[in-house]
Amino acid sequence: MLDKKIILTNKYCEEKINNLSKQIGVSPLLIDILLKRGISDIEAIKTFLYGDMLMHAQKQRLEATQEINKTQNSEKTDKPTLA
Repeated sequence: MLDKKIILTNKYCEEKINNLSKQIGVSPLLIDILLKRGISDIEAIKTFLYGDMLMHAQKQRLEATQEINKTQNSEKTDKPTLA
């Protein structure tokens, strides 16, 4: 029988894993798995986890913002000016 010990080291420090975990709102274990598979920045992790849902939500926010801007601009032009 072999008495060799295999020590697995984590390439990424715990601090980075915990920070990403808190920023994205998922477990440190999931972040650790993603990092080990080369998915290391916040946007890549979000895209991997949420895919089209994230892009759809961003599109909805953009459209809502544009609609608000249109409404505000039309209100400005509708007001009579004093000469």
